[in-house]
Amino acid sequence: MFDIGFSELVLVFVIGLIVLGPQRLPVAVKTVVGWIRAIRSLAANVQNELAQELKLQELQDSLKKVEEAGRGTLSPELKQSMEELRKTADSMKRSVQQSIDIEKAEDEANTIHQPHPVAQPEPPAPVQPATPQPPVSPAAAQQQASAPPQAPQPAEPAPASTATPASPSVKDER
Repeated sequence: MFDIGFSELVLVFVIGLIVLGPQRLPVAVKTVVGWIRAIRSLAANVQNELAQELKLQELQDSLKKVEEAGRGTLSPELKQSMEELRKTADSMKRSVQQSIDIEKAEDEANTIHQPHPVAQPEPPAPVQPATPQPPVSPAAAQQQASAPPQAPQPAEPAPASTATPASPSVKDER
């Protein structure tokens, strides 16, 4: 079809490398190959459909000639062959219509549509502690951090009112 030699292919590759760069060239090649495949399959489908249409037209022409030639003087064998030809023509019409429907379905399947947004699940609610803890002042936290380690004590029911130790006042020295 195209008479392209190795030197022309290398020249096209070098120009593509310069224009597109090494990152985008493989993507461009894959896209072009996909287009070529789609065009080839489309051409094959059109060629098959044209061949079927030509056969169908020939069958219909031969039926018309036979009908015109002997409208009432047909032998039973000719009538039977005419019926077979009509059945064949009808079946070819159905097959052509089915192939057209299948091609439309394939074209619809290969069409790129807008993606539908997917609903994201809601994040789980943060876990709240079972018993509320009284707020700790910075001084109390420092005192607890500097205290010697102690063994854990058994849990006792907390009194209704818990007092927090008063934080020492810090004087502002300037």
